[in-house]
Amino acid sequence: MRQFTIAERLAAAVLLPLAAMLAARLLTAVLTPFLDPVDESYVEIFIGLVFAGAAGAVVLAIARAIIRPLAQVVDTLDAIAYAELDSTAQLQPTRGEIARLLAATDRLADVIGERQRRELVHNDLDRTWQAARRANLSNLARQVESATEVGIQPIVDGAATLH
Repeated sequence: MRQFTIAERLAAAVLLPLAAMLAARLLTAVLTPFLDPVDESYVEIFIGLVFAGAAGAVVLAIARAIIRPLAQVVDTLDAIAYAELDSTAQLQPTRGEIARLLAATDRLADVIGERQRRELVHNDLDRTWQAARRANLSNLARQVESATEVGIQPIVDGAATLH
């Protein structure tokens, strides 16, 4: 079964009350010959209220069908962002779902940007540490080599004298 898009749901929410008004008018026009003139206005009001209530209930259901997935997306984005930040969720200053979704997306983008910045700094520090380590190892190798030369030189001199 195909799910309706948000645009289709919004169009239905707009068109449904109009259709309900037309249906109430048509039903009243059909029932008018069978009603007394005194009861006609009461029946028209009653039918109008029934159709308005039904249309309102359907529009409310459509609105909830739109809001619920958006709220789940916001909650998921907030959970990801706050798991990265190791902090508790902050209260949202706005009640609009789209505004909350945008705020959560911005927060997540900030968290991801901060993480990338930290990784770049960490990589730079790692490269600096590795370069310093290579320099230290090179210096140690030179020191061992020169100490070896200094230690072997008397042996070479002694061998030359013996020869």
